[in-house]
Amino acid sequence: MNSKTFDILRYISEVVIQALVVFLGVVFANIPVAHSEAILAIVAAVGVFIGSLVNGWRKAYNAQDDGEAEG
Repeated sequence: MNSKTFDILRYISEVVIQALVVFLGVVFANIPVAHSEAILAIVAAVGVFIGSLVNGWRKAYNAQDDGEAEG
Protein backbone atom coordinates (compact mmCIF):
# COMPACT_ATOMS: atom_id res chain seq x y z
CA MET A 1 0.00 0.00 0.00
CA ASN A 2 1.40 3.37 -0.88
CA SER A 3 1.61 6.30 1.47
CA LYS A 4 -1.23 8.28 -0.13
CA THR A 5 -3.70 5.38 0.19
CA PHE A 6 -2.67 4.88 3.81
CA ASP A 7 -3.14 8.58 4.58
CA ILE A 8 -6.60 8.58 2.99
CA LEU A 9 -7.73 5.51 4.96
CA ARG A 10 -6.29 6.93 8.16
CA TYR A 11 -8.13 10.22 7.61
CA ILE A 12 -11.38 8.39 6.92
CA SER A 13 -11.06 6.28 10.07
CA GLU A 14 -9.86 9.05 12.38
CA VAL A 15 -11.91 12.00 11.17
CA VAL A 16 -14.67 11.27 8.70
CA ILE A 17 -16.36 8.30 10.35
CA GLN A 18 -16.09 9.77 13.84
CA ALA A 19 -17.62 13.05 12.66
CA LEU A 20 -20.33 11.10 10.84
CA VAL A 21 -21.25 9.22 14.03
CA VAL A 22 -21.58 12.47 15.97
CA PHE A 23 -23.57 14.12 13.17
CA LEU A 24 -25.94 11.18 12.85
CA GLY A 25 -26.35 11.02 16.63
CA VAL A 26 -27.48 14.65 16.70
CA VAL A 27 -29.77 14.25 13.70
CA PHE A 28 -31.31 11.03 15.01
CA ALA A 29 -31.90 12.62 18.42
CA ASN A 30 -34.03 15.31 16.78
CA ILE A 31 -35.67 13.39 13.95
CA PRO A 32 -37.18 10.01 14.75
CA VAL A 33 -35.51 7.39 12.59
CA ALA A 34 -36.28 3.69 12.87
CA HIS A 35 -33.38 1.70 14.32
CA SER A 36 -31.22 4.79 14.84
CA GLU A 37 -29.23 3.20 17.67
CA ALA A 38 -28.41 0.20 15.49
CA ILE A 39 -27.35 2.48 12.63
CA LEU A 40 -25.04 4.45 14.92
CA ALA A 41 -23.57 1.26 16.34
CA ILE A 42 -22.87 -0.12 12.87
CA VAL A 43 -21.25 3.10 11.62
CA ALA A 44 -19.11 3.31 14.75
CA ALA A 45 -18.12 -0.36 14.41
CA VAL A 46 -17.04 0.23 10.80
CA GLY A 47 -14.89 3.12 12.04
CA VAL A 48 -13.25 0.96 14.67
CA PHE A 49 -12.70 -1.83 12.14
CA ILE A 50 -11.03 0.46 9.60
CA GLY A 51 -8.99 2.09 12.37
CA SER A 52 -7.76 -1.33 13.51
CA LEU A 53 -6.76 -2.28 9.97
CA VAL A 54 -4.93 1.01 9.49
CA ASN A 55 -3.12 0.55 12.80
CA GLY A 56 -2.00 -2.94 11.77
CA TRP A 57 -0.82 -1.66 8.40
CA ARG A 58 1.05 1.19 10.13
CA LYS A 59 2.90 -1.29 12.37
CA ALA A 60 3.81 -3.46 9.38
CA TYR A 61 4.89 -0.42 7.36
CA ASN A 62 7.04 0.92 10.21
CA ALA A 63 8.63 -2.51 10.72
CA GLN A 64 9.39 -2.66 6.99
CA ASP A 65 10.93 0.82 7.07
CA ASP A 66 13.05 -0.10 10.09
CA GLY A 67 14.32 -3.20 8.27
CA GLU A 68 15.22 -1.22 5.16
CA ALA A 69 17.02 1.44 7.22
CA GLU A 70 19.20 -1.17 8.91
CA GLY A 71 19.88 -3.31 5.84
